[in-house]
Amino acid sequence: MSKKAIYIYGLRDPRTEEMRYVGASSRPQMRVSEHCAPKAVTKPTEKAAWLRELCGLGLRPDVVILEATMGDDWQERERWWIAHLKGKGARLTNSTRGGEGMTTVAGTPCSERRRRAISSALKGHPVSEKTRQKMRVAFDDSRLIDLYIMQKKGAKEIAAMLGVSDRPVLRRLHELGIARDLRAACVLRGYRGQKGIGTRAHAHKSHCKRGHAYTKENTYVQPNKGRACRACKKILRHTQEKAR
Repeated sequence: MSKKAIYIYGLRDPRTEEMRYVGASSRPQMRVSEHCAPKAVTKPTEKAAWLRELCGLGLRPDVVILEATMGDDWQERERWWIAHLKGKGARLTNSTRGGEGMTTVAGTPCSERRRRAISSALKGHPVSEKTRQKMRVAFDDSRLIDLYIMQKKGAKEIAAMLGVSDRPVLRRLHELGIARDLRAACVLRGYRGQKGIGTRAHAHKSHCKRGHAYTKENTYVQPNKGRACRACKKILRHTQEKAR
């Protein structure tokens, strides 16, 4: 049985482009979702406080794949990256020096008994077809890269070969940073990044009607996936409060 690739990944603050956390996982994107889960961000740790602040602003950390390893040396490589980035002045929120795998809230390694209990609790849960499609794409990165980069296959063609819809393929290509299709670069945002892509009428605009730029910091993605200008929302709120 072939070993799974273990990715050493970093979480970067989208506001400052600063690396704030280093971790290791065979499923980095899914791991990030776990980091940002409501229960996770309430923990009394520096990492949770940082992620809680981001989530409160409607943002998520950027995922950067630092290294991929197929061996058993991922603990050593994780420790190396943490030490390397800290040596360069990065304000990492890691509570340990790395390599421990699953840890408790206090930052101490989980016991084997605790690991078995967690594993048992997670087994047997139903998984939706949408999630299964994402998993099938994410767990086969090597084949996806080979088809997309080496064989020059398109996203729709790859999706048909994998038996999934094209959206999870586009999403994964974007997450891996190898998307050459502009649609793949915009698929996570729910709106067009350029005229002619997507379905929203004003998605090609780079500024709101008051002239504010749609930057990461100034853009709020609404529940319906539309964009809203944070500066305009502040002006509206101030006007409403003044009228009271």
